[in-house]
Amino acid sequence: MAEISNFFDDIEEVKEIAELLDYSPKEYNGAHYPCFAIAPEYIKKQVVAKLTEHHNCELFDVLCTFRKGTERNTLIHTDISAGTNTAIVYISPETNTAFWKHLESGAFMVNTFEEDHLMYKSGDGNNPDLWELIRLGGSGVNTCSIYDTRNYHSIHPYENMPNRLVCVTFYTLKGEEQ
Repeated sequence: MAEISNFFDDIEEVKEIAELLDYSPKEYNGAHYPCFAIAPEYIKKQVVAKLTEHHNCELFDVLCTFRKGTERNTLIHTDISAGTNTAIVYISPETNTAFWKHLESGAFMVNTFEEDHLMYKSGDGNNPDLWELIRLGGSGVNTCSIYDTRNYHSIHPYENMPNRLVCVTFYTLKGEEQ
């Protein structure tokens, strides 16, 4: 996992733009997102430029979004269906990402979508008592956490966070294309 501080040049402008977007349930690569908005193209360009500089290589299949908190429960999950990497820029304070290890299996990541689907179907992702918290990502507003989409993770703290606002980007690095 990596972090980039002061990710956006003007986080307040990004927050204002994000607050004006239409958040509605959407489906993407078989996953359901309850409060999801596609980022405007010029925000996506900023994100891609920063991530390209960070990785020192080209990005493919980039999906740049904003996500708002919801009243529904959080879920321990992976983003494996969305590419090879996830980048989350924290816009609201007091939120970050928790990374987990499943107590029964010892798994902290999956290698295939099928493995992820089996864990989802088991319902274990809805019960944090079946998991060990192994680390936290994100250290404040305008910090970007970058991690492998195969890692099990969730919102932290593990609770409903209706005021949470993040910019989430899924992408694949050149050379990691499927």
